[in-house]
Amino acid sequence: MKKLIAGTLLIGFTSAISPLRAEDAYVAAYVVNAGIYYKGALIDTPTLVLLPGQEGAIERSFGEDGADEAYRLAVTVNPIDEADMNIAADLELAGDSLSFSRVLKLGRPEQVKQGARELDLRVEKSRAEQPVFELFPAAHRGYLQRP
Repeated sequence: MKKLIAGTLLIGFTSAISPLRAEDAYVAAYVVNAGIYYKGALIDTPTLVLLPGQEGAIERSFGEDGADEAYRLAVTVNPIDEADMNIAADLELAGDSLSFSRVLKLGRPEQVKQGARELDLRVEKSRAEQPVFELFPAAHRGYLQRP
């Protein structure tokens, strides 16, 4: 009788803590394509693949010998709905910073210019989704199963 009660309690407890469904085990990723201009010249076209709320950054040198100048671009994306994204970007270039935060439509380019610095951004939803297992490895220990 004790085994029957314990088994019933165990089944009730495990059904209350149900594992995630396969479609819940993936998180959408976003592709940010950038164009970085300095004094009217295109210096780089980096691409970042980001998860919502995750900051991505890239640092590179440019110039004739590759070490004349450098830039650092940091971007964070947060989806508002299926078509709109809140994007925050910070471009450090030539000893100065260009920062902004605004709402963008997915797939539409946005251009920000300040002095000799210019940043073009376009955010698109990635065609592939990132498995939660790669983001939070501890999350699947006995609770999630790969589809």
